Amino acid sequence: MSINKTIGTARRRAGVMMIMILLIASCAATFTFAADPNPGFALRGIKGLWWEGLPKYRLALPWVAQHHMNFLMLCYSSFPASGKDWRSDYTAEEQAGFRELSQQADQLGVELCLSFNPGIWSKPPLTYASEDDYQLAWKKVKAVHALGIRSIALCLDDINTKLQPADATKFKTLEAAQVYFVNRLWADMKTLSPRPRRLIFCPSAYTSDEARKHLDYIKTIAQLDKAIDIFWTGPVVCSPTITAADAAEFAAWTGRKPIVWDNYPVNDMFPWRPLMAPVKGRSADLGAHVAGLMSNPMKQWEASKVPLATVAAYVNDPAHYEPAMALHSAIADEYPTADQRDAVWSLIGVYGTTFLGEKGYPPKPLNEGALRAVRAKLDVKGLEQLRDDVAPTLDADIAEASAHKL
Repeated sequence: MSINKTIGTARRRAGVMMIMILLIASCAATFTFAADPNPGFALRGIKGLWWEGLPKYRLALPWVAQHHMNFLMLCYSSFPASGKDWRSDYTAEEQAGFRELSQQADQLGVELCLSFNPGIWSKPPLTYASEDDYQLAWKKVKAVHALGIRSIALCLDDINTKLQPADATKFKTLEAAQVYFVNRLWADMKTLSPRPRRLIFCPSAYTSDEARKHLDYIKTIAQLDKAIDIFWTGPVVCSPTITAADAAEFAAWTGRKPIVWDNYPVNDMFPWRPLMAPVKGRSADLGAHVAGLMSNPMKQWEASKVPLATVAAYVNDPAHYEPAMALHSAIADEYPTADQRDAVWSLIGVYGTTFLGEKGYPPKPLNEGALRAVRAKLDVKGLEQLRDDVAPTLDADIAEASAHKL
């Protein structure tokens, strides 16, 4: 081919490419491309419940990052002294652990949040009008902020809702007292440097059912600064289903999208019984109607990893979430050997088949042969912690099945 023909061919190709570019640009100008109608969740995370101290948080933090989640909340129940008496300081060991975890969380891109509840076991009860009580709360926030924790959850769930005499005189209602206290705390938090990421408030009416019974309360909570987030567990405390319509209703009352505090697979109400089923009943479009979702796991960390992995699959891609597929992927990802996976599938077979609201929930198997088979399989190398997590329940169920000759 002559050089002139080569140049001519190149020019024609360039002309065709230019026409294609112009056509694409024209289409882009003409059509509006629709956004994903079922986006993932902005805040995606977990908390610890009744985890003793910080060891399980040290395991959970990298796990959260590996599963593309970005939030980990330290629960007040994990720290005995300050959990039972919120006016107590955190121990030197706890403070050192907070600093260590906050540094690791920053490196992993995970938001670390510390919760405290100044009402649940408070003796004497929290007095919202008390300057001393406020200063103690502010001192606690400043202390952990200095250690690198930039997000705080102030939880006033499951508390004595009776007002103290000083609060009844100053505020008249519980909701007015809480709005004053929480707004004041956030205003002071904004003066800290670096500025905290967020303050999350868990109201005393934290389900749709309770809010509906106390509309004056929940509509007054809307007077909180709009930058303050609010926890919500869904229609009920442990919600079989949570939909976009449910979230929109609660958001209309509180004046903001809530963060879902999803009480699954938490098991404190079922004496630590393993709950291994994949998460279900959360709508594909929920992410667009809430500020995030935080799953409440079991006390047993290793046993929590399978259901939590399905939660991670859901919050990262709710539009394509399918529970059975998520469960298979979770087991394949968490357990590398065939023997381990076989043992975990056997455990799922007796404890992981039902979800909130379904028949047979919580699972309480009484087939002695099946239970003993699971118990034996869990002795495989690499499953020591999972075995230890579920052994007390397995042994109790085996004993009951044996007594009843089942």
